[in-house]
Amino acid sequence: MKSARKRSGGRSAGALLAAALGGIPSGLFMLDVNHRLVLHNRAWLELFGLSADRVRPGLSLTQLCALLVEAGNHSDLTAESLADLYREKLSEASASGHETTWEKPNRGRVIRATHLSRAGIGWIVLHEDITDAVEQAWMGELKEKTLAAQNLRFNAALKHMPHGISMYDADGRLVISNERYREMYGVPGHLCRVGTAVADVVQWAAEAGIRTADGGDFLASTLARVRNPHAGETTYLLPDGRVLRVTKCSMENGGFLSLHQDVTAEVRQRDAAAANETRLAAQNAQFEAALGGMGQGFAMYDDGFRLVICNADYRRMYDLPEALCAPGTTMSAIVAHRLANGAVPLRSTEGLLPSELAEVSNGAHVVEAYRLGSGRIVSISRSPVDGGGFVSIHRDVTREVEYLASITAHKEHLSAQNMRFEAAVDNMSQGLCMFDRDERLVICNEPYARMYDLPADLARPGTPLDAILAWRLSRGLVSKAGHEAYVASRKALVSNAAHAAEEIEMEDGRILAVRHHPMADGGWVATHEDVTAQRRNEAQVRHLARHDALTDLPNRMAFREAMAQAEARIGRGDRMALLCVDLDGFKAVNDSLGHGVGDAVLVAIAGRLRECLRATDFVARLGGDEFVILAHGIETPAAAATIAEKVVAAAAAPIVIGDHEIHVGASIGIALAPGDGATAEALLSHATSSSRRACTTPWRAGARSRTACGRRSSATSSASCSSR
Repeated sequence: MKSARKRSGGRSAGALLAAALGGIPSGLFMLDVNHRLVLHNRAWLELFGLSADRVRPGLSLTQLCALLVEAGNHSDLTAESLADLYREKLSEASASGHETTWEKPNRGRVIRATHLSRAGIGWIVLHEDITDAVEQAWMGELKEKTLAAQNLRFNAALKHMPHGISMYDADGRLVISNERYREMYGVPGHLCRVGTAVADVVQWAAEAGIRTADGGDFLASTLARVRNPHAGETTYLLPDGRVLRVTKCSMENGGFLSLHQDVTAEVRQRDAAAANETRLAAQNAQFEAALGGMGQGFAMYDDGFRLVICNADYRRMYDLPEALCAPGTTMSAIVAHRLANGAVPLRSTEGLLPSELAEVSNGAHVVEAYRLGSGRIVSISRSPVDGGGFVSIHRDVTREVEYLASITAHKEHLSAQNMRFEAAVDNMSQGLCMFDRDERLVICNEPYARMYDLPADLARPGTPLDAILAWRLSRGLVSKAGHEAYVASRKALVSNAAHAAEEIEMEDGRILAVRHHPMADGGWVATHEDVTAQRRNEAQVRHLARHDALTDLPNRMAFREAMAQAEARIGRGDRMALLCVDLDGFKAVNDSLGHGVGDAVLVAIAGRLRECLRATDFVARLGGDEFVILAHGIETPAAAATIAEKVVAAAAAPIVIGDHEIHVGASIGIALAPGDGATAEALLSHATSSSRRACTTPWRAGARSRTACGRRSSATSSASCSSR
């Protein structure tokens, strides 16, 4: 009988299998049809921090999950819930016949699990660390958000930018231009108005002597560029010698935006540089032909380490004087200049790097790096050439190094953020709770437990949501809408995976702000905040904003709102009266008895006005001793006069404050709507003027009144009423 264990090349099949499993970079384990471990590789053990001596074939899935959780993996799951999750994914793979995947954070990394079903064999589960890919995606999203924020800041700064801006719509009419544009060309004001045709502006510019830089027909070429739907750039010469560059940007709506920039200095510098470049090009034609456009520093040395040739990028990179760029200059002199300017070799403290130069002399390719005094980082690659000597390529790698440093700093920032987040959750004033997909508590903080008076056993992870809700019901901590309605709304949010923010009024008088946020795994997190005092304060502030602090009558703001509503009703045909009430003799009370007594009189009058008016009438204090009454359903002047008589009589009754019996009167002006006006302004103006006439031409209310301090007087309460 042949042995079941065949050998190949002196190695057993088991050894070959172990070598193959070890060569797989992803973590792998295989289960048989009974969900028991068949095999695994070392990458899986290392990925989850498992000990090889505790993981052996034959372990059940539940036992494997217990080892995973015990090793600090999947801190948000129990061994049973983790096993259930694996079974669910394995079942999906079996039912579909295809692999299934899921991703989950674990111990600061993001792991992707892939489940494959193999009929008659069992299941294979691969685990891959995709943290770097997730971080790269996050960085991409962060960059997009950063760009969006930059765009907002750009728009805010647009009107303050030093360039001129003009924007025209699809019909060639001006939409907007900034002050710099108008100053730049000296455009008259009437041509800067919105709606001005671009043809009118171009015609003015032609007449003003503005020319194109190419010497063509200004009017024709400019109008042609305006009609051209594509973006473009052109240069204009102004009569005073300035040079303006205009960049046209087409917009999706058919219009265009023009950016006007004064480039006079730039053009002059460019012309001067061009002349100098021509002179230098004649002297260095061979050098520029060979090395121009490299974008990197280039230098060649002979076998004695003397300079043969170098390009402009090399000279600029190290700020070399002409004397050190001459052929024959020793490398030691150039390196000494580099070090004197603050350059630091990153691989050696020796200025001339003798070991590396020896390597080049021996035909080796050498790469080193310098940090220059400016902070830039340069990578230097030296390669030997036939016949002796070497060439060196100098590349600025600052951005690459900074990018890697930013990635490292970002990781550290995220770690610090996580620490701060954990501290914030532990110390936040709001109640916080998190439940898993099975409606079992994952975590809750102390404010949440205190808010609902939860005992310690109900604040532990794993507590069912129904148990917590039942406890709250037993303690009377239920919504005014009813316990069943509240539970139904919570369940609906969970089943629909919906975000929600609402305020719930409790039977005990509290108002709780609850924010519900679903999670990708089917669970949810919610915050509960007691906003009772805040809402009461807001209601008090709203009341104070619309009511007089002394009399608690509606104030001028509330009166305006009431009149705005009254105008709409007048427009529908309703009739009403506006009465302006001024107290007679009130100033004497203030002057003789003081403002304290005067305030008490105003409070008393306000109370009497409330009592003598109908429920549908509106009364407000405008300030001082001025009150207004808006009476609805007043059809005739007589009906308005009846209300005025009640007010006069109420005001004339004695007011006892301490030891004083005080008598005041009232002058009333009446305006009837719509006869005297249909707007608040018209009615108030008419009623005010009527009130003034009432003071000068009294209409008898039928009884003498008293003024301040109880002294008799011949003044009478009066009112004036007029209508058209």
